[in-house]
Amino acid sequence: MKPYELLARFKSDGTIAGCHVRTISTVDGRDYESEPVPLANATDPAFVAFAASFSASVVTERDALAIDKTKLTNDLATKTSEHDSVKGQYDDLVIEKAKIIADNQTAIATATPQFEAKQAELTLANATLQSRFDKLLNDLPFNPRIIDATSFYARITKDEFALLSVSDDATVRDIAKTILAYKANDWPIVFESPEMQGMLTYLLLNGSLSEGRIAQLTQDANQSEAYVALP
Repeated sequence: MKPYELLARFKSDGTIAGCHVRTISTVDGRDYESEPVPLANATDPAFVAFAASFSASVVTERDALAIDKTKLTNDLATKTSEHDSVKGQYDDLVIEKAKIIADNQTAIATATPQFEAKQAELTLANATLQSRFDKLLNDLPFNPRIIDATSFYARITKDEFALLSVSDDATVRDIAKTILAYKANDWPIVFESPEMQGMLTYLLLNGSLSEGRIAQLTQDANQSEAYVALP
């Protein structure tokens, strides 16, 4: 026979009015419940037996909970330590990032004026050299009757040159090729040279160019058109 159920009645003030206990008896492998039996007091053998059984189960449950609590406490401590470690690394990275940004901003702030000053210095130096070069170029002596081939070619209109290039007269076509050769090889065109005089006279007599147009093509070259033999 073993305790099975404890029944308690309470008064209106919360005190116990009385207790009953039910037990289970096992006969031939079958359990039989008893009728509720009143308990005289806490020293009643039935109550003592029930209390001992109940206390043992409670102690077992308490001990299991205590073990679980200890494990959970240890796990929490481990996780807290890991969290603190990761947070510490994160905080270090935030500080390092802020330092890198600050250093870069300082470097940029320091280098920008130096770069701008150097750029202004180089711009001024380039302008000075260009001015000196232009002056030297302008000071070079030139013959207005000797023109740069490219400049002479630019005096001829596209329509004029097209007509010369496709003329039925082979000599006219050869003159057009000769002008292109002068331009391609950067040869100077001397207006009074026998070759140039011969070509212009042929174009005049052939009717390809008028006397007035030839006069325009052979007018004195200005300094930008003049042929200058640079080393």
